[in-house]
Amino acid sequence: SMLQSELGKEVSFTVDRKGVVHTITVTPKQDSVTKSYTIGIALEPLETVQLPVHKALWYGLKDAWTITKNVVHALGVLVSGLVTKGGSGLNQFIGPVGLATAVSEASQVGASYFFSFIALISLNLAVLNLVPFPALDGGRLLVLGLEAVTRRKFNKTVVGIIHAVGFGLLILLMIFLTIQDVRHL
Repeated sequence: SMLQSELGKEVSFTVDRKGVVHTITVTPKQDSVTKSYTIGIALEPLETVQLPVHKALWYGLKDAWTITKNVVHALGVLVSGLVTKGGSGLNQFIGPVGLATAVSEASQVGASYFFSFIALISLNLAVLNLVPFPALDGGRLLVLGLEAVTRRKFNKTVVGIIHAVGFGLLILLMIFLTIQDVRHL
C-alpha cells in the first residue's frame, strides 16, 4: 500500500543483514496488467491457452527443447563453476528434502505451475542421467561407445567396480545434499 501511495516515486528501504545496515533506494514500476506499482520479483499470473492437439504438441515440444537447452547450459556453467571454485558451488544443489519442499511450494501456487515444475524436474533428471558419469545411464553409454570404437569388450569386473565407485560417490553426494537441505530448513 505504501508503494501505491508513492505512485512510482523513489522509495528508500533500510536492510539489516547480519548487523550490517544498508539503505536501498528503488523506484517502483507500474505493472502493465494490474496497474499497481511493484518492486522486486514476483510470479506472473499464469494464463491457460486452449490449443488444438497438433499445436499443443508442437508448442510442448518446442518448450521442452528450449528448457532442455537451458538445463544443459546451466549444468555446464555449474560444472565449470565447481571445477574453478573448488566445489564451493555445491550449495546450488538441493537434495531430496529441498526437492520435496520446492514441490510442496509449487503445489500451493496452482496446478498449472505445479505441473510445469514437475516437467522441469523431469527434464533436469533426464539431462543429469545422460551425464557420462559412472552408475548413470550416460556412464553406461560412454562404456558402450568406447567398446564400439575399440571393438573389444572391457573387463566386466573393472567396469562393475568403476560403476560401483560412481554409485558410492552419488550416495555420498545425496547424503551431503540432504544434510545441507536440513540445515536450510
